[in-house]
Amino acid sequence: IPLGGYRLSFLLTGSGPLLAAVIICITLAHTPTTIATRKKEQKFSKEVLENKPAMLLISGYSFHNWELQGMRSWIPAFLFACLALRGVDRGSAAGFGAYITAGFHLMALLASYSMGTLSDRLGRGRVLITLAAVSAACSFVLGWLVAWPLLLVVAVGILYGFATLGDSPVLSTGLTEVVEPAYLGSAFGLRSLLG
Repeated sequence: IPLGGYRLSFLLTGSGPLLAAVIICITLAHTPTTIATRKKEQKFSKEVLENKPAMLLISGYSFHNWELQGMRSWIPAFLFACLALRGVDRGSAAGFGAYITAGFHLMALLASYSMGTLSDRLGRGRVLITLAAVSAACSFVLGWLVAWPLLLVVAVGILYGFATLGDSPVLSTGLTEVVEPAYLGSAFGLRSLLG
């Protein structure tokens, strides 16, 4: 915002999905289409809704998004308050708070790859429980650190950003392992709707 106002911010934000669409088109142009056929005895209610592991993973993903979007909503205001308490003027506090928040979001890159890989080695459940415990602890503690040294606030925020997003690939992979291939699209659709 300080560099180009809200127009540049919207332009940059909107160009991410556009770039993603181009990458998807390039990738899918040479990807074979695979369709899993459904058997007559298979039904959505049985394969997804009555599939307890699938519904637990879908519920876990929904709560994961509740936490993730909540964190993304309050962190910029929280960091603004941290900086304002230190005497930083309002405009700079908002700008620096946004930059620090962006750093927390960048943890998603590292968290997605590393936690997905770790869950392949240690098991999905163990990684999910550990990330949930770390994330809950950070969520509880971070708000109380508003007047503490900024370096400590940022360190806890980085850990929080990592733990909050680290479970996403684990939950997604887990869902592919417990749902019949013919119903994966439906299961992921329900997961996205609820999440």
